[in-house]
Amino acid sequence: MLVPALPLAAEKPLNVPFLSHESKAKTLIFFGFSKCLAVCPTSLSSLSRTLDKLEESQWPAVYFIDIDENSSQALADNYAQQFHTSFNALHPSRSLMKQLNAEFGLNIRKGNGDIDHRGRTYLLERRGSDWWLSKAYNPGPISLALIRDEFI
Repeated sequence: MLVPALPLAAEKPLNVPFLSHESKAKTLIFFGFSKCLAVCPTSLSSLSRTLDKLEESQWPAVYFIDIDENSSQALADNYAQQFHTSFNALHPSRSLMKQLNAEFGLNIRKGNGDIDHRGRTYLLERRGSDWWLSKAYNPGPISLALIRDEFI
């Protein structure tokens, strides 16, 4: 019997300094890289379609975090904007990436010119002045339908 791809529930405060000026109460974060041929374009396209099914007032903030240390902020911006004009991008410094890796438990592995990553989408919620990890969604259409349901 197959187990449905339910989100992984979590309740954990996070230190995410790049969200300090974010005005939306909910944020979706996706860690990936622009040269990814599988998970990243599929997930970001699905996130874009998910947003387009919502009223603009329901949209969460969406952040693409570029995990490729050989990339740049300009490349990250360009990549994210290809999928949706409302998507934000961040190419973190090495120290910030190390912090985010620990905060989110990313388990990023590099080898043979490729980057192996989980491809999860993380839902964060603002509680007061703090950001909390609420859920983590594994890649796939079932999970993205569940993401949409979070904002309806």
